[in-house]
Amino acid sequence: MVTEIKPISWKDFIEKTAPGHEALVVEPVMMRQRTLESGKFEIQGPKISIYCPNQTCEKLMFFRPDEVTCADITPYRLDYPGINTVFDYICCNCLEYKMTFAVWIKKEKDNIYNARKIGEWPPFSKPISNKAMDLISSDKDLFRNGFQCESLGFGLGAFSYYRRVVENQWNRLVDEIIKVATKNQASPETIATISSAKEGTQFSKNVRSISDAIPASLMMKGQNPLLLLHNAISSGLHNESDEECLELAASIRAILVELAESISAALRNDKELGAAIATLLKKREKQEKGVPDGK
Repeated sequence: MVTEIKPISWKDFIEKTAPGHEALVVEPVMMRQRTLESGKFEIQGPKISIYCPNQTCEKLMFFRPDEVTCADITPYRLDYPGINTVFDYICCNCLEYKMTFAVWIKKEKDNIYNARKIGEWPPFSKPISNKAMDLISSDKDLFRNGFQCESLGFGLGAFSYYRRVVENQWNRLVDEIIKVATKNQASPETIATISSAKEGTQFSKNVRSISDAIPASLMMKGQNPLLLLHNAISSGLHNESDEECLELAASIRAILVELAESISAALRNDKELGAAIATLLKKREKQEKGVPDGK
């Protein structure tokens, strides 16, 4: 039995499909079309969400098609044999950073198109969690390089970059976990236990012994995230195939992203709760003094 291939949206195709791959694409409003005087028509994709490295952004941003370079296509060529065209996108925030996508498109039926991504510039990478980028701080470029290698299926490269990120940021990861533990009013003994996971002479032993001290909100299906990361990066590059390295790399990235999300949520909740309590206390103080609301 042949499995039917389900079409994806044009937005998903542009954001998530690596160069050299193709997919069936559907768009209820298709890419915006407008017939031109020449008998050709303008074809333009919807907004997409990708990472903008511009200093004013440095996070996932919306990109819109660049009006200057929208495709100008003869309609019949979409039916047979298809056409090659280029789409330029520009960041909606900084209005400076651009992405260019070279795509082959062929109309299959009704609103269904066969699309192949020929290439893109700057090079392809999947969307990156803003919280993960904040967590790894100064190693953002290494993480992006690892993400790009992973997206393109380069296991050894992805694993090497991710391992460097974890090694460089290890003490920072422990410090962020300590912040959450402190917020949860952990005992001095618990804080000291977590601190022992920092690099040192008994590093490996200490990482394995602190699971009981990790805040429950940061545990991953009952597992210590630091131990998971330590086990992953301890695998030797020369002992694994490229495919195995790719799996390990994806695991490291997933754990880092999940840990970043969990830490952010734990600390954000604390700030929100503190702000809420401060607001209510201030309101009660005014009421006790007989001060009308709004003053």
